[in-house]
Amino acid sequence: MRRYKLEFIVFVCGAAVMILEMVGSRIVAPYLGTSLIVWTGIIGVILASLSIGYAWGGKLADKNPTFTRLSQIIILSAFSVLVLATIQLLVLVFFSNSTLSLYWQTIFVTIILFAPSSILLGMISPYAVRLKMKDVATSGALVGNLYAISTVGSIVGTFLAGFVLMAFFNHIKILLFIGIALVLVSFLSDYRSWRWVKLFAVIMFFSAFAFDGVFVHYSALLGLRDINTSYNRVLVQDIVNQISNRPVRLLKTDKGGFQSAIYLDSTPAELVAEYNKYYDLAKYFNPNLNTVLTIGGAAYNYPRHFLEKFPSASMDVVEIDPGMTKIAQQYFSLKPDDRLNVFHEDGRVYLNKNKKSYDAIFVDAFSSWYAVPHHLTTLESARAMYRSMSDGGVVTMNLISAIDGDGGKFFRAEYRTLKVVFPQVYVFRVYDTVAADQVQNIILLATKSDRQMDFKSDDVEMRRLLSNLYTKNISEDVPVLTDNYAPVESYLAKLAMTKI
Repeated sequence: MRRYKLEFIVFVCGAAVMILEMVGSRIVAPYLGTSLIVWTGIIGVILASLSIGYAWGGKLADKNPTFTRLSQIIILSAFSVLVLATIQLLVLVFFSNSTLSLYWQTIFVTIILFAPSSILLGMISPYAVRLKMKDVATSGALVGNLYAISTVGSIVGTFLAGFVLMAFFNHIKILLFIGIALVLVSFLSDYRSWRWVKLFAVIMFFSAFAFDGVFVHYSALLGLRDINTSYNRVLVQDIVNQISNRPVRLLKTDKGGFQSAIYLDSTPAELVAEYNKYYDLAKYFNPNLNTVLTIGGAAYNYPRHFLEKFPSASMDVVEIDPGMTKIAQQYFSLKPDDRLNVFHEDGRVYLNKNKKSYDAIFVDAFSSWYAVPHHLTTLESARAMYRSMSDGGVVTMNLISAIDGDGGKFFRAEYRTLKVVFPQVYVFRVYDTVAADQVQNIILLATKSDRQMDFKSDDVEMRRLLSNLYTKNISEDVPVLTDNYAPVESYLAKLAMTKI
């Protein structure tokens, strides 16, 4: 073991870097979201920090390198992870409530939380190389081998985080797992130096484990559950709605708002979100509503409403995250129903291979609080939906966008894309008092039939929904979205530039 001590150290530290990067997205998700902007910030800052660490570690290694100094660097990296676990909530709340744009929030948060650990972990490989190097003639092979081992560690860390840790443990426990592993590696490097500091670190990490368990228990008693799935970090929160003064349970995956909600003093079929009610318009445009597809289940609010309102119809729901379905069952009263079929896979993948014919397709899937996954917005996706529909079929899609101005570029691109495929595309503003250049829920409704509608109904609620039809001219100043080019998050950049 002593012969391969340095190899083992760089392997573990390489794994720690990637686990830290992967779990970083879960840490910031409820406050900054999971958009491309946030991922770019995390990856960019960690790579920059590693570069600083490589340079700093190399310079330090040229000044009488010792295993004692390497051990001290590793224990400092362990303490930096402990500090991260301790201050992350304070930092996230402070910056998410600031007036900074999402870009700057992401940069500052990732620098404060992840840069110290990444710099220290970056120092380890070049320092280990210098300790290992005895003959200049074989230095190239030695450097290559150690960095290869570090990279293999990063690969193992990536799979371990993505396939195991993030699916079964909360982010605090994962951080503590990293910290304890680093403390043990520090002992391996030199068990004699800073011995009491290392023992103190062990006590602190195990105390933090115990405290985290108590915190989770009392959070649940206060109506807040923090749940990790294979795809998301999900917050389930019980609040009192300030407008209706009614108890509500929310499902949230980022700071932009809730993704699903139910009233706790009513049946689960009663809709909380106003935009959900617009899916009922499908019945007006296609009276023969028997078989329906929903892409994006979350807490399954609308599917329950639909099955109760239309007792002769059935619904297939494509929800990419099996963990989300379990949360819906445990906290949002989702019950087994012979008329509800759930498929856990990507919505576009399902459409590509689908052979079934649907009378309506509802799209309510988001990769961040404002962005529909780009591959569900494209011309190819629209054609896949068209092929999956009966002759009178209807597609209803929920967007978060403006209509006019820079904030409406995504809406106008999606509107134009659907117009290429479908004979008729209608636009409904969920809140008709909101100006057209302001962001809100926008409903796009596309029909496979070219039948003209009179927009009249005997149903009071249907008339209310129909009255929000947007009839003004819509500019065609942005190109059609395709699989080759769909800059959804770029079009929605104005949302990221403003405080939400």
